[in-house]
Amino acid sequence: MGEVQSLDSTAQHTGSLDSTAQHTGSLDSTAQHTGSLDSTAQHTGSLDSTAQHTGSLDSTAQHTGSLDSTAQHTGSLDSTAQHTGSLDSTAQHTGSLDSTTQHTGSLDSTTQHTGSLDSTTQHTGSLDSTTQHTGSLDSTAQHTGSLDSTTQHTGSLDSTAQHTGSLDSTTQHTGSLDSTAQHTGSLDSTTQHTGSLDSTAQHTGSLDSTTQHTGSLDSTAQHTGSLDSTTQHTGSLDSTAQHTGSLDSTTQHTGSLDSTT
Repeated sequence: MGEVQSLDSTAQHTGSLDSTAQHTGSLDSTAQHTGSLDSTAQHTGSLDSTAQHTGSLDSTAQHTGSLDSTAQHTGSLDSTAQHTGSLDSTAQHTGSLDSTTQHTGSLDSTTQHTGSLDSTTQHTGSLDSTTQHTGSLDSTAQHTGSLDSTTQHTGSLDSTAQHTGSLDSTTQHTGSLDSTAQHTGSLDSTTQHTGSLDSTAQHTGSLDSTTQHTGSLDSTAQHTGSLDSTTQHTGSLDSTAQHTGSLDSTTQHTGSLDSTT
């Protein structure tokens, strides 16, 4: 079953597209699309200007499109699903991307992304300007991106997880990086990083200008970086841990370095 159409100007499309279905089209200007796309379904299109897309894309589904200007996308993308698109300008994306899922896109300008990315998941994108990203990246997950300007990132990166990015300007990063996790990035200007890096974890980065880093680095952990200008580092580095860095200008370092450290 295939459907190719455009829905313009206060159009409504309500329905289900099941079993190798294709929906290709544009939904512009206060358009609503409500439906489910199940079983090897493809949805390709753009949802622009106060558009709402509500639905589930399950089982090897592909969703490719842009959601611009006060757009809402609510749905789940499960089982080898791909979601590629941009969510710009007060956009909300709420959903779960589970099991070998890829999410690639940008979330810009007072954007909210709430969801979980589990099991060999990749999330690549930028979260800029009063952005909130709340979610968990578990089991060989990769998160690559930048979180800039009053950004909040709250989540856990567990089990061979990689987080690479920069957290700049009144940024908060709260999360745990456990079990052979890597965190590489810079935390600059009134930044808070709170989390634990356990079991062969690596943290590489700089924490500058009234920065707080609170966390534990346990079991063959490495922390490499500089902590400058009224910086606080509070944590423990235990069991063959390495801490390499500079602590300058009214800096506080509080912690224990135990066992062949």
